[in-house]
Amino acid sequence: MHIVVVLVLAVAAALTVLGLLWLMLGEPRVQVSGPLKPGDTYDAIKIALAVVAGVGGVVALVVAYRRQHLNEATDLREYGKALIERFGAAAEQLGADQPAVRMAGAYAMARLADEWPQERQMCIDVLCGYLRMPHAPDPPTDDQALASWQREREVRVTVLGLIAAHLRNGAPASWQGYDLDFTGAVLDEADFRGARFTGGDVLFVKTLFAGHGTDQIIFDEADFAEGAHVYFRLAEFRSGTVRFNRSETLPSQGAKSRSRALSSPMAPSTSPARSSPAPQSTLVNTISLPSTARHRQPASAVAPSTCPKWPISATPRDSACR
Repeated sequence: MHIVVVLVLAVAAALTVLGLLWLMLGEPRVQVSGPLKPGDTYDAIKIALAVVAGVGGVVALVVAYRRQHLNEATDLREYGKALIERFGAAAEQLGADQPAVRMAGAYAMARLADEWPQERQMCIDVLCGYLRMPHAPDPPTDDQALASWQREREVRVTVLGLIAAHLRNGAPASWQGYDLDFTGAVLDEADFRGARFTGGDVLFVKTLFAGHGTDQIIFDEADFAEGAHVYFRLAEFRSGTVRFNRSETLPSQGAKSRSRALSSPMAPSTSPARSSPAPQSTLVNTISLPSTARHRQPASAVAPSTCPKWPISATPRDSACR
């Protein structure tokens, strides 16, 4: 298709050059019969020059186009090669022994995801995969092991913070709508305040939220669109505080359902402005966000006749609700 366009443009350019030469040199007057005169020869030379100039223009345009096309393809290959090399370097940093290097690798991978939309999901998967790596939820008692645990915890908090920041409106490059797999991850200081889950599969399946203080498991003002599948199946909330203040579910018809504060993974809060600590080591099948901000009880405690309709796809396999 591009070659056809170039040839059409080249022919047009040749005709333009031929017309200019015709105007500059005058209309050739060549006799079709009788002996040739010196003027006829001169006119024939003018015609030959015009034809040669037109053909030369066509060839020059085709050659220029091919050269530009090859240069662009080479630049594209070099750019793709550079992105792949950056991906490998960032992944290598994430696997380094030094916590500072791992933290730098997290920032490098997030930056690469922003600049590489074609493979953004792959970069996000690497960051989520880092959070799924084994990590002790509780600090060890040994001083040396405690220092190592704290450094690793800072790296994990940084990775989770980078992901959450890209889920908020106003991020330089939005990661909203991409898949996020936190299956089996140990998360502390999970601050998804203002995040928008607009699509894709967001898996908190068997995730352990191990807050070591107050207000560290936060989904305040988070938006859960109907197109997103957010799963909290068998998630465990251990200590800390669980908050879903002013979080909203967004049905497809555009109506918004605002939830009250969720202070505990097993019982609804009666106050929209205050949250209380979650019970120790509570196992939760699912957490959903209907307008009343009720919590799904374990499967054995839910009667089929009382099952509400949850706006978020989070029905467990062993639940009595279908």
